Amino acid sequence: MKTLKNKQTGDIRREDNKTADVLAGFATSLWKFISKSEWKQSRSTNKPVEVVVSDKPTTKASKKNAEKKGRNKREGNS
Repeated sequence: MKTLKNKQTGDIRREDNKTADVLAGFATSLWKFISKSEWKQSRSTNKPVEVVVSDKPTTKASKKNAEKKGRNKREGNS
């Protein structure tokens, strides 16, 4: 398998060796060989996640969790 990229449209596709050699073999070919990692990157569905920063104070639940952690440490030391 080889990875090819169309010079005009930017389409990336994987082809078997014989087909890829034929597509990229001509001097005026529209296709060029690229690395497999570039193909993997183009298929990636992981998009950057926007981080939302809030100015709100901490919630009661997080304070309770902090208290539980402190209590557990004290209980473990006895």
